[in-house]
Amino acid sequence: MKQWDKLFVPLRAKFMVLFMALITIPYVISGIVTYQGYMSQVKVSATVNTTQMTEQIRINLDRFIKEMERLSLGLYYDNEVINILSKHTGDESRKSHVSFNDQQKMMLFISSLEFDRPEIRNVVLMSPDGNLFSSKSKVSNTWSEASEPWISDVKLSEGEFVIVKPHHTHYYSKDDNPTISVARKIYDPYSYDYLGMIKIDLTAGAFQSLIAYASGKPNAHDKLYLLDRDKQLLYPYLTSEEPLLYMKNDDYLTASVVSDYTGIQVVGIASVIDMQQDAYRLVRSNLFTSGAALLLAYLLALLTSNYLVKPIHHLRSKMKLVQNGSFTVRSTVVTNDEIGVLSGGFNNMVAEIERLVREVYETKLRERDAELSALQSQINPHFLYNMLESMNAVAMKHRVMELSDLISDLGALLRYTIHNQIGSATLRDELQFVEAYVEIESSRLDNRLLLTNQVDSSFESCLVPKLILQPFVENVIEHGFASTSARVEVTIQAWMEEDDVWIRISDTGIGMTDEFKSRLEERMQRRDHLFTELVAFDDKRGKGVALRNVFQRIRIRYGEPYGVQIDYSVESGAAFLLRLPFQWRDK
Repeated sequence: MKQWDKLFVPLRAKFMVLFMALITIPYVISGIVTYQGYMSQVKVSATVNTTQMTEQIRINLDRFIKEMERLSLGLYYDNEVINILSKHTGDESRKSHVSFNDQQKMMLFISSLEFDRPEIRNVVLMSPDGNLFSSKSKVSNTWSEASEPWISDVKLSEGEFVIVKPHHTHYYSKDDNPTISVARKIYDPYSYDYLGMIKIDLTAGAFQSLIAYASGKPNAHDKLYLLDRDKQLLYPYLTSEEPLLYMKNDDYLTASVVSDYTGIQVVGIASVIDMQQDAYRLVRSNLFTSGAALLLAYLLALLTSNYLVKPIHHLRSKMKLVQNGSFTVRSTVVTNDEIGVLSGGFNNMVAEIERLVREVYETKLRERDAELSALQSQINPHFLYNMLESMNAVAMKHRVMELSDLISDLGALLRYTIHNQIGSATLRDELQFVEAYVEIESSRLDNRLLLTNQVDSSFESCLVPKLILQPFVENVIEHGFASTSARVEVTIQAWMEEDDVWIRISDTGIGMTDEFKSRLEERMQRRDHLFTELVAFDDKRGKGVALRNVFQRIRIRYGEPYGVQIDYSVESGAAFLLRLPFQWRDK
C-alpha cells in the first residue's frame, strides 16, 4: 500500500482519466434517453406532420378551385360571348352554323382564360345545339350528350360549380387518358335561359403541383390521396390503389381533412414500419457518430493537458524576451484564475520596467543637452561673433560678396544654435536656420542644392522643437545626390489638420526603395533599448540616427501620435512628414 502511495502519477494522466469519465458517462446516458424518447415520439411527430400537410393541401386546393370558379364566371362579363351562345340554344337536332367571326371571337376569349395557366389543359364552351368552342385545333367542334356521361352531374347542379371526377372525353382525338375537370351550366344573366356549359379540363399534373408545393419533398413511404364526396379517387386518378385499405390498417398512420367548400377529402398516409426503420437507421448513425465523437473527445482531452500549461509556456517566452531587453512585450493571457493574475502582474512589472527605461533614456537626453551646453559655454560667443564680423568686413572691403554672404549665414547658424540652447523655437526661426544652412552647403556643392519654402506666413509664429528640420536637409546632402553633377531641390510645406500642424520635407534626389523606407521607419519608431541608440554629440552618426533622434525628441515631448512618418506616396525622391501639436507664440 505504501508503494502505491509513493507511485508518481503525472497530473496529465489524472486529467485524462477524469476527462474520459466525464465525457463517457454523459454520452452513454444521453444516448439511451435519446433513443427511447425518439422512438416514443415517432408516431406523434408523424401524425402531426401529416395532419399539417393535409390541412395545407386542403387550403391550396380550395384556393385553386376558387380560382377556376372565378375563371368560369368570366364569360358573364363579355356580352359578345353571351350573344354568340344565345344564337345556339336549340337542341342537337337543330344545330346552327357558327360564323367565322363568332368562331374567332370565342377562340380569343378562351385563349385569354388559358393564358399563363399551365395547370389548364383546355377550356371548352358547349352550346345546347351541339357546337363546341375551343382554342385548340385538335379538338372536335361538336359534342353529343350521349357520348359524355358526366354531363348529367353538371346539369343536376343548376349552375353551381362542379368538380367532374376522372372521365373520358370524346372531343379529344387519339386520347385514351382520363381527364379531371371543373364545369358549370351557363345561363343568360338577364332572361336566365340555358345557354350551355363551360368546362375546364385540368392537366394530369395540376393537383400534383399543389401537393408538391404544400408537402415539399415527401418521404418514399408517404402517400397522398384526394377523394370526392362519393369517396371516389380524384388523385392520383391513374392508379389502382385503394386508400381505404391503408386507413383501416394499423401499420399506417392516417390523417384526413374534408374541405367544406369543395367536399374533397385530403388523405395523408404514412407507414409506421418505414418510419421505425428510419428510426433504427438514425439510431445506428447516432451510435456511429457518438463513437467517433468519443474518440475525438478523448483526443481533445489528451490535447487539453497541453492547453492547460500553454499559458505558463507563453509567460515563460515573454519573460525571455524581457530578459533580452525587449520591454514592449505584453502577455496576452486573460483568464479568471491564478494564471490570469500572474499574467496581469507580469504586464504591470514590464510596464514599470519600460517606464524606468524611458526615464533613463530621457536622462541620457538631458545629459547630452547638458554636454552640448557645457561645450557651448566653453566658447566665447562674443569672440566668435566679433571674429566673424571682422572677416565679413574684410570680405566686403575686397568686394567678395559671396564670401560675405557665407560668413553672414555662418554667423546666423552660430547664433541660432548657441542662443537659448536646445528648446522651442518659432517655425520662422527654424526656416531661417535651414535657409542659412542650405546657402552654406549649396556654395560647397556648386549651387546644386536648392531650397523652396512653401510655408504660409501664417505659420511662422507656430512653436516647434528646435533643430528638427536641418537633419532632413543634411540627409539629402549625404544620400540624395545621384552624381557629382546632379541638382536636388528640397521643398518645405506646412498645413493644419484639426489641432495638429503637419510639416512636409520632400526632395528630388535618388529616393529610397520601399524596403529601405520600411526599415528606416521601423528604426525610427523602435521603442526597445532607447538609451542604447544614443550617441555622443561629437560622434559620427549612423545612417538614420539623426532622423531617429528627431522622432524620439518629438515623441518624448508630445507623446503619441506625434513624430516622424515616411511619405510612401511619392514616386521619385523622398518625403518625410512631421506631425506636431499646434502651439502659438504671440508676436
